[in-house]
Amino acid sequence: TTTRSTSMITTTSTTVPCANLADSFCAYDAAECTAVLPGHSCAVKCREPFFSGGGVVMFQCPPGAGSDPTQLLLPLDVLADYPICRRNAFSCPYPHPVPRGYMKVGHNFVCSSGFLGSVRTTCLLSPAPECQPTLHLEGCVRVDGGADPTPTSTTSLTTTN
Repeated sequence: TTTRSTSMITTTSTTVPCANLADSFCAYDAAECTAVLPGHSCAVKCREPFFSGGGVVMFQCPPGAGSDPTQLLLPLDVLADYPICRRNAFSCPYPHPVPRGYMKVGHNFVCSSGFLGSVRTTCLLSPAPECQPTLHLEGCVRVDGGADPTPTSTTSLTTTN
């Protein structure tokens, strides 16, 4: 009697998506480029309504990426990189509540009681990925020599109202 023994070694390979495109610029909408699996593609376009133009640039997770979560998405057209986006005019909602040291009078802002100065308003986009218009107020100083009211955190894209 002959006994035959066979053993089988099974290996498993986990396929993971490529690294997400950094959504760190307000000009681009890369929301479609998350969890892209090897061999699949996604589109990057200008972030409406704040930016327009440039069409769409396609990115792909290379088919051989397999199990490397650090593999970057690559543009299908190596000359394209990112779309060319133009900034559109946009308006900012009034801050609510109005920051300390300022008061809204009609459609304008003035320094409130106990503060002096000339109010400057700037419409900015908050940092990515939110990229929402934010009205930034500055210029009022406390009469008793205190510091300016604390400005809000914003990016450097500006449109002066």
